[in-house]
Amino acid sequence: MWLAIIGLVSVSVIIGPFISLKTLKRNDIYGQYIIDRKKIPGMQSNWQYDHFRFEITKENEFIFYQTEKDKIVKVYKGKIKFLEGYVEPRLVIQIDSPRHHIINDKPTLYRNIWTFYYVFKSPKFGNVFFTKGRWKPINPEKKYVKSIHLPPKLPHLSTLIKSTYVATRTYVPI
Repeated sequence: MWLAIIGLVSVSVIIGPFISLKTLKRNDIYGQYIIDRKKIPGMQSNWQYDHFRFEITKENEFIFYQTEKDKIVKVYKGKIKFLEGYVEPRLVIQIDSPRHHIINDKPTLYRNIWTFYYVFKSPKFGNVFFTKGRWKPINPEKKYVKSIHLPPKLPHLSTLIKSTYVATRTYVPI
């Protein structure tokens, strides 16, 4: 009995650090962020990945990039501050007008055991998920629009109707 209790306590002490949430510090927040394509995979998240990313610098600058893959099209700059009184660093973005529709004043921080991500609420896209990371090309050959495979040429509709009528008009001897 005692052996089982001691074994259970020692296993929980060993496993504890691996299953407990990481406590975030301000230094963990600084860095580059990209669209998290794993949250809602598909063509829309791939498109967002190639068009939006941001950076939070140690000088408390917020820099949002509107891009065309590796080419920066437009830059939105602002400042960030951290709200005091919270266990985790709570981010507030102060940006001048004009601002992109994705940028929120207070994005929501979500955490997993090993990672964290921000969710920005966009009036056009809904929830937009950003995770820490560097942008890399997805696949240069891949297109956003799927190719449409048309069926082989169909016969004229009247021919199709006549052949169907003839095929269904069978006489069974009585």
